[in-house]
Amino acid sequence: MLNFLSEIFGLSLIGGIKLGRWNSRGIFIYIVFYDGFDIYGQYFNLKKKFGGLGCSFEF
Repeated sequence: MLNFLSEIFGLSLIGGIKLGRWNSRGIFIYIVFYDGFDIYGQYFNLKKKFGGLGCSFEF
């Protein structure tokens, strides 16, 4: 069932950990996974699948 829904809607997952206080300064390290159709490009029927690692500094 999940595979069927991800074919129609796409699958986007973001998870991470913040080092520091939740509502103040710190470093946020996260991973991203996307599997679905491209909604930002010129052609909407292109299927994309990628993952990444990111870091955010909050001052």
